Amino acid sequence: MSGKHSLRQIQEFMWQAVSRPLNEDYSSKKLWIDGKSFEVSANDFIKPNEKLSSAQRVQIYNQQYWYRLLDCLEDDFPGLRAVLGASGFLRLATEYLNEYPSRSFSLRDLGCDLPEFVDARQDLIAPNATLCGELARFEWAQVVAFDGPSLEPIDDEYIRTANPETLKVSLQPYLTLLELTHALDHYSVALNRHARDRSEAGSKKCEADTVESGGEPAPWPVLEHIYLVVHRHENTVYFKRIDVSGFLILRALSRGQSLSEALNSAAEFMQENAIPLEGLQNDIQKSFALWNRLGWLCKTEMV
Repeated sequence: MSGKHSLRQIQEFMWQAVSRPLNEDYSSKKLWIDGKSFEVSANDFIKPNEKLSSAQRVQIYNQQYWYRLLDCLEDDFPGLRAVLGASGFLRLATEYLNEYPSRSFSLRDLGCDLPEFVDARQDLIAPNATLCGELARFEWAQVVAFDGPSLEPIDDEYIRTANPETLKVSLQPYLTLLELTHALDHYSVALNRHARDRSEAGSKKCEADTVESGGEPAPWPVLEHIYLVVHRHENTVYFKRIDVSGFLILRALSRGQSLSEALNSAAEFMQENAIPLEGLQNDIQKSFALWNRLGWLCKTEMV
């Protein structure tokens, strides 16, 4: 290694070397970005030691960087991994990271583009494209709900005294509305229970070595058309099912419609789809009271 490089040059080399994609066998690429041998380029910046060449030393960091990113995606999208299987998810995650490399100081943001990527790369998720797309959105919504920003919620008095024709409210930034064709809320609970049971069985096997390998297969999502709110309450992430009218109202409010416009949109949809309107007003009043207690609604502006 020569002493001709500045600290900035060394830092830039290390970042490029650590973050560049691995080969299919998870080794570092043999050529550097300028087309020269990586071994030669690495030797220009990093000293070898008695056991490892310069390139081998750098490869350790290159591999650990990618293993860490892949582990993070597995942690944030366990349902998607369960549906695709270990090898299928690894292929999806690797392709995703090649197209959407980490650009944030926080690994929390790593999977933010995965729902969009899943929708665009149907070849990686066939034959369960619809399910995988829903899982990606559902599981990313949980990341958002966990630590997304929170605004000051409105109260019942604010709703009662406002003019519904002009009142506009927005939804908490950490809240996500989902229309799903699978019961992913129940699936998530079942998957967590399955993982916990396998972990407990593994612990008992380590203690007594009497538990047979294998065990019950992972659960599979059940088909069910549901409307779901992914949110947090008192620093805990929750999934709450709502009816179609509540979903339509909340979605309209999130799109900037006034309360009056949101209510009319919901009523029109229900009439067009032959959904009974009986008791709608009373249901909406109860729903708004609940939404306020949960802190979902925030003040925007009065027009």
